[in-house]
Amino acid sequence: MDPLDPPPFPSAPADPAPGPAEVVLHYGEIGLKGGNRPPFVRRLADRVRQALAHARVPARVRVEGARLVARPLDARDADAALRACLRVPGVANAGLARPSAPTLEALAAAAVGVLAEAPPGSFKIEARRSDKGRWTWAFS
Repeated sequence: MDPLDPPPFPSAPADPAPGPAEVVLHYGEIGLKGGNRPPFVRRLADRVRQALAHARVPARVRVEGARLVARPLDARDADAALRACLRVPGVANAGLARPSAPTLEALAAAAVGVLAEAPPGSFKIEARRSDKGRWTWAFS
């Protein structure tokens, strides 16, 4: 194998088990509050918890850097959790995520697992890691 060849893309596992789904929430103007930002972020996290409880989605909510992460106790509730979180004032945007180890191999294996569940077609993956930067892959 030529050292310049890309690493082999892992094949999908025989029985891809979906990992725990999370909802990553980005907030808007409260990020500009400066020294008194923590109380605003805590209050937003409380509102997200209330919205999830109202939607009957048991979940854990934590502050992670400049975002909130809601992890439903049952991964099948991820879509309902996302819908509930998007209705909370102060949430600028949110999306589903599946945690992975920060290695190329783990990210590739997670992508293969997600794609095994997706309908066929072309797609683009754009990932941003808070500790690295932006990665983009296009497939068809």
